[in-house]
Amino acid sequence: MVVKGQFSTGDHAVYIPEQAIVHDPLIEELGLTGKLAGRQRNRVKAVRLRGEVSQGIVCRPRQLHGADLTQAAAAGTDFAELLGITKWVPPVPAIIGVVPDRLSTVRDMEAAVLVIAGVADFGFAAVLETFNMANALLPELESPPAPWRVRTASLGTSVRSAHGHLVPTTPLDDLSGAIDVMIIPAIGIPDAEGLVDLISAPANLPLLERISEAQQHGTHLAAACTGTFFLAEAGVLDGLAATTSWWLGPSFRRRYPRVDVHESRTLCHAKGVTTAGASLSHLDLALSLVSSVSPALAEIVARYLAIADRGPQIEYSIPEVVARGDSLVASFECWVRERVADQFAIRDAAKALGITTRSLQRATQAELGMSPRDFVDEIRLERATRLLRTTNLSVDAIAAKVGYLNAGTLRALFRRRRGRTIAEVRGSNAAWGPASRRS
Repeated sequence: MVVKGQFSTGDHAVYIPEQAIVHDPLIEELGLTGKLAGRQRNRVKAVRLRGEVSQGIVCRPRQLHGADLTQAAAAGTDFAELLGITKWVPPVPAIIGVVPDRLSTVRDMEAAVLVIAGVADFGFAAVLETFNMANALLPELESPPAPWRVRTASLGTSVRSAHGHLVPTTPLDDLSGAIDVMIIPAIGIPDAEGLVDLISAPANLPLLERISEAQQHGTHLAAACTGTFFLAEAGVLDGLAATTSWWLGPSFRRRYPRVDVHESRTLCHAKGVTTAGASLSHLDLALSLVSSVSPALAEIVARYLAIADRGPQIEYSIPEVVARGDSLVASFECWVRERVADQFAIRDAAKALGITTRSLQRATQAELGMSPRDFVDEIRLERATRLLRTTNLSVDAIAAKVGYLNAGTLRALFRRRRGRTIAEVRGSNAAWGPASRRS
């Protein structure tokens, strides 16, 4: 920031950097009273002038009248003490799961993004971009938190992503200092069988050990999509609530019975751990970590990235897909789907499948974490959602098509299980859908 026409190319002047605290007499001299940042309006903040970001102030304070600035520049003279200029120190942030005494001195928030060969390109990039945007937008806040220092780490010096891109990494053994957050993005293997083969391979045992060690050292752990399997395999989710990709919930539940799985959720917070659902949930995960330090910063980052509240992950679940892992549950789902417009009792389905009602209840609870009746409601809600978004049928007509006697029952179910009204569901057409092309 400089007064227009005050200086010419080659002139020497004093530069007051961004985040400097300036005393009142100099602020008044420069004509900046009430124009700086902070509660006392004395902190230099980056501003956008004529489309360009201005970071700092260039001036010739009266207090330096007679000083040879050319010689001072050559000698590297620092006039900060003479001018009473100090560096602003941000408040110490409080992040989920971080012991306060670990941040006894102000420093950057340290994040390590832990990757292995085959890391999912979108998830990895989404995490990096969210933190990069957060750092870029720090000057927009009156009292910004400390910036994030994000390092990509692995067991070696590089990995290949799922799409074959070379990702340079810092070896885990070379990471110095305390790590506040360790993030494991998804791996580009969508099926549970291939995923389990990968994470249980002997070559990845050192990685699992490092995850376990990080938890013991008080590092907050975070993972999204298929990356959540690494946390579970390392044992750090035992006894805790967690989520994962919606189609992997049954496999996750079978392999890790000590984890309280809630695949219906987009985000799940537990002591020292944050987990997130399928691919786009990497954005939610990274935003939640930014929000744990500064909710205001997370809000503005979400606006710049155009990230809206997408609701619970169960809204995207496809019952036919989640039932595939168990033959009995798959048969039950098929039976219900073929009769979705009919009125029936759970005992009718059990009888048709040749089992008892109790056996069916045990099967759906073990595989899906819900009762047969709740699963029937999910099948009907999924069908109703599709009809609301792709047809002009009335709510009464849709209710009849999915097996409810009146629209009131369907409305109540959407409010109870989705937290939304019928109007909100019908009005939430995707920006890329057919409705956007008709407008």
